[in-house]
Amino acid sequence: MYGINNTSNPYFGQGQNYYNPYMTTNIIYVNGIEDAKSRPVNPGCELLMADNEKPLMYKKVVDNTGHFEMKIYDVAVHQEEEVKPVEYISREEFEEVIKKLTDKLPKEE
Repeated sequence: MYGINNTSNPYFGQGQNYYNPYMTTNIIYVNGIEDAKSRPVNPGCELLMADNEKPLMYKKVVDNTGHFEMKIYDVAVHQEEEVKPVEYISREEFEEVIKKLTDKLPKEE
């Protein structure tokens, strides 16, 4: 009765054109800062753009009055820093250091 392509189904097609009003960030490829500035952005939204020519990202933020702010970010591959293991001294070495320090303190008479 209700096949996959049956358009007589009253529920067919509902939810396909769902619009999420909170999802306002998109990535668009642009050719330089002037192209990024000229891209239209709705008030109260932001647009993230990647440069086609340079390793740059442009973020255009438009406030509710229509004024925009451009931020330019350098893009670089992230490299994890090598984490050095913490080295602890043994209990014997600790006691030895404490003994040396207490020997240097003036003796009470």
